[in-house]
Amino acid sequence: RGGLIKDFLTIITGKYDAIVYFHNLKYDFHIMEKYLTIQTNGLCKKGTNYYRVICNHFGKKIEVRCSMKMINYGLSEFQKKLNLPKKLHKKEAIAYEY
Repeated sequence: RGGLIKDFLTIITGKYDAIVYFHNLKYDFHIMEKYLTIQTNGLCKKGTNYYRVICNHFGKKIEVRCSMKMINYGLSEFQKKLNLPKKLHKKEAIAYEY
């Protein structure tokens, strides 16, 4: 898993810093946490809720934000609630059978 996470961090930064949104940052952060170099004062959370994490990856700054704090409903509801085309309906990105 660590190689995949490090590859993801490298791809999203490329030549530039990056801002990335996860819809449930608490979950994703706990998966990636041991692979991140978090900046001093780079963790913004209240209780068990994570709002933002700022970390470094090979000299690039990555700011990870929680989109659920801005749009407070599940990804499966995005297409309907935001009146998006049917082709943008959430599809499973994770093969849970593994």
